[in-house]
Amino acid sequence: MATRFKSLKSTFLFLFIIVFLYTWKAQAVELTPATKAQLHQIIGKLENAGAQVGLEIDDLGTVKNPQQFPAKSTSAPKVLFSYRAKQSYMSASNWKLFTAFYALSHAPEFTLDKQHGGLTDFVALEPIKDGVIKGNLYLIGGYDPSLDVEKIREAVARLRNIWGLREIDGDIIGQGSWFETKALEERYPFGWTLDDSLWYYAPPISALGINRNQVDVTITGGEKPGDPATVTYSPDLPEVQINAHVLTGTKELEKKSDDELLQWDRFEEGKNGFFVSGQVAPHQRITQGIPLSNPELTVAKVLLHELQDAGVDVKGQARKGIMQSSIQAIVESIPTPSLKVLLTRMLKRSDNFYAEMILRSMGDPQLTSMPEIRPELFSLLKKNGINTSGLRMEDGSGLSRYTLITPNAMTQLLNAVQKLPSEKGDIFWNALPIASVDGTLGKRMKSTFAQNNVRAKTGTFSTACNLSGYVTTRDGHRLAVSFLTNFGPDTDICRAAQDQAFELLAAGKLQ
Repeated sequence: MATRFKSLKSTFLFLFIIVFLYTWKAQAVELTPATKAQLHQIIGKLENAGAQVGLEIDDLGTVKNPQQFPAKSTSAPKVLFSYRAKQSYMSASNWKLFTAFYALSHAPEFTLDKQHGGLTDFVALEPIKDGVIKGNLYLIGGYDPSLDVEKIREAVARLRNIWGLREIDGDIIGQGSWFETKALEERYPFGWTLDDSLWYYAPPISALGINRNQVDVTITGGEKPGDPATVTYSPDLPEVQINAHVLTGTKELEKKSDDELLQWDRFEEGKNGFFVSGQVAPHQRITQGIPLSNPELTVAKVLLHELQDAGVDVKGQARKGIMQSSIQAIVESIPTPSLKVLLTRMLKRSDNFYAEMILRSMGDPQLTSMPEIRPELFSLLKKNGINTSGLRMEDGSGLSRYTLITPNAMTQLLNAVQKLPSEKGDIFWNALPIASVDGTLGKRMKSTFAQNNVRAKTGTFSTACNLSGYVTTRDGHRLAVSFLTNFGPDTDICRAAQDQAFELLAAGKLQ
């Protein structure tokens, strides 16, 4: 018996030593002194040029190859490098990672990988009876960023051919949920600038939108100097007005930037139109995205046109409004893409409109403003071990100059993603841009160890240039990296520095 006890004791001691050595080895991993020195050199060059820089690098565990997710680990993430990592920085589009995490954490399982019941409903006071809708037909939005003309046309075809709709006695009304009772900043989040509101990346946010609430304007130079340029837009949405004074100039104009050639302005709030003036070279072609000012009315007019085109007799007119009656009959819905599709579009292309709509569609439908959503999101972050002390949230896309992040919180978020249920974690992982492969990283880090390795979110506007995501070292360590730069000397210089850091980590090994 004593011999058996000694044998068991020896076995437990041996196992304890093995576990201790394994744990010690896991805790002992570090960046090499040479790697740390190079990182400090990269930071120093940016700071000497006036930039504010923050960088944190965490070891999340090990993987067999750069495509494996999540990493395997038996211990908490280890901070390998930290430089001003708890300071706050303007997030730019890095905030979209928080929006994606929030959406995945709230999403029901049935919405993840399949098209599902619509966020956009056709509602009347009574069901269709004998082919007639008595009263108004409302198109009520639920923050579906993918709604477009084709989807409305398909829904109208179902109303006509399946449900037999042939007449509507009232008006066609586009309802943008609760926005008519809220302040203007809910259409343009706090911190979006007046300059932003002229361009495609900052359309008004409305529960009912269409074609990302923008049109693409194309200006084409004429045959010879003095000829008026041709100005067109697509898609062909109703009542988008163009006031254009663009002439054809000389061929030398091709050397100038679009900003030097053309001056843009928009009509007053609520009217879908814009002014453009300037000159372009002969046959020169310039395309620019311009936001709509009144998306709910635009959607109502699109619906009216499609109904009439399908042979439905509409007695009233198209307008926007709010349904006052609590008695409602949903007569048709427009299917919504899976969250996988929506998040892929948001992260790969860094789409601000998608980010704002996804943020508002994932929680309580009554909570659509930042003061309402912020506590819920911050509570979620804290429950997942993310330090929120340096964070500030004013929108879902990061376009607001007042939305702030820290490198420390970003790497903690990237670790928290690994703990999501596998299907949700995979959606996040696969939606990230991949270096030299796709999205906003499609042309970066080519012919380096970072190629088809780094998966990260960019974040760029005039005063911010950020990159946060994952990189795998040559010895199989998965690192979470957040490299934030505000007030840098030049976007290209900042991107080159960030690429250099990620490439350095991808090519190296831990010691």
